[in-house]
Amino acid sequence: MLKVHKSFLIMFIFIVLVLFCSTQADSALLGSTGNSGANVLISIDTATGLGTAIAPQGALGPVTAIKARSDGVLFGTIGGGIGNFITINPITGVETLVGTSAGSRVNGLEFVGSTLYGVRWPSSTFGGCCSDLVTVNQTTGALTLIAPIRINGVTQTWATGIAYDQNTSTMYVVTFNGGISLSTINLTTGFAAIVGPFGGFGGTRALEFDDTTGILYGGASGGRLLTIDIATGIATEVGLTGFAISGLAFLDTTDTDGDTIIDLLDPDDDNDGVLDGNDTDPLDPDVCEDVDADTCDDCAIGTDDFGPLADNDPFNDGFDTNGDGICNAGVPAPTMTEWGMIIFMVFAGLGSIYYIRRRKVAG
Repeated sequence: MLKVHKSFLIMFIFIVLVLFCSTQADSALLGSTGNSGANVLISIDTATGLGTAIAPQGALGPVTAIKARSDGVLFGTIGGGIGNFITINPITGVETLVGTSAGSRVNGLEFVGSTLYGVRWPSSTFGGCCSDLVTVNQTTGALTLIAPIRINGVTQTWATGIAYDQNTSTMYVVTFNGGISLSTINLTTGFAAIVGPFGGFGGTRALEFDDTTGILYGGASGGRLLTIDIATGIATEVGLTGFAISGLAFLDTTDTDGDTIIDLLDPDDDNDGVLDGNDTDPLDPDVCEDVDADTCDDCAIGTDDFGPLADNDPFNDGFDTNGDGICNAGVPAPTMTEWGMIIFMVFAGLGSIYYIRRRKVAG
């Protein structure tokens, strides 16, 4: 008996682990390469630092900073004083202009909730020097000044990449006053407090948190991917990407149906033929809708599950004994009169069989 229980427990744990692991979202660390001559969008292996080119960039100018919104829209900024604010297709690299801010550029982007923050060069306050903390209008690209960035509220400073720690509700920024350092920044006043220098990685520009692990990543000169201690600012090299890094952004790359379109950009995540907005379970190809209201899900039988063919067929959604197009589950229960007729027909049939058998015996 003990062996049975032990085997059952092992099987139960295995099933739980499989189900848990299968529901975890995939994510990729993307990087922009800025004015390096490469002008490509890259994916970066967070274990080794190795970068892989995804798609060309730079049609509207060198991409400086990138950041993904929760719905999968990837935003970017253009450097070199152009001030273009763009969206980027993370699969093809195609860029679409949202708006322009003449005479300035945004070198860091980060979301806090639905608000997009940015670090602007040069400051509109200090006459060509230093940086501002701004918000970015995601529809027009317009920048709204919050405050100039000052160390301890006093000393103006240049700043770049920013990243928000959701676990502690803290925004971090790279500041350049008195050496390149990791700093925290107040989102209301723009006051920055130095955490510490990066420890040998003075060329650090880009920052990005992995919200799942809480690890802060950085991009430094020479194409180095770093992890950064948020308590001290000390950076540790993960590896070389093989590309310059001007911006970093994590993007949810889960692709439920394996059609090479990530769920965030896929109108039909499970490829069952029903758009996600109308699908009662957009991640299960065997569950979608019941357009004929016969209580059987139109995808219950299906065609090829996650494959390219549609699975929704209201005329093939369950057993249909009488062939009336309505599955058995959707056929209303017989009334008392109908039950009486059914019982009568059963007894009449049995009586006929009994009569025929008696005639054969008598003959």
